[in-house]
Amino acid sequence: SVYTYTYTIDVTTLPVVPANASSTVECLSDATQPTAPVVTDVCGNDITPVITENADPICEGDKIYTFTYTDCAGNEVIYTYTYTIDVTSLPVVPANASSTVECLADVTQPTAPVVTDVCGNDITPVITENVDP
Repeated sequence: SVYTYTYTIDVTTLPVVPANASSTVECLSDATQPTAPVVTDVCGNDITPVITENADPICEGDKIYTFTYTDCAGNEVIYTYTYTIDVTSLPVVPANASSTVECLADVTQPTAPVVTDVCGNDITPVITENVDP
């Protein structure tokens, strides 16, 4: 005679991820993909996450990295890391300049100085002029 004992493996315990995290930076270049947290399934096996990210904000906004962990039973948990891009530093512009000319015909639009934001991005100036005297 044969005696059979069967184990049914039914993984219902979700993997545990740390609390979502965030930080604030001034430049998108500082919003680098963080290291993925180590997450294990209920049996202690490491789970490799699928990492996705949202589109880069144009200037300010959130850069979000999403880490999706799925165990062998299809149980899925998500960890997110959010960078808030918040530019607080003003660009540095050179001191105002001037020159003296004798004739209005000698007045030409000067070349705008190169100005960058705190992250090194060029800022395009809006140039205005007063009405001719």
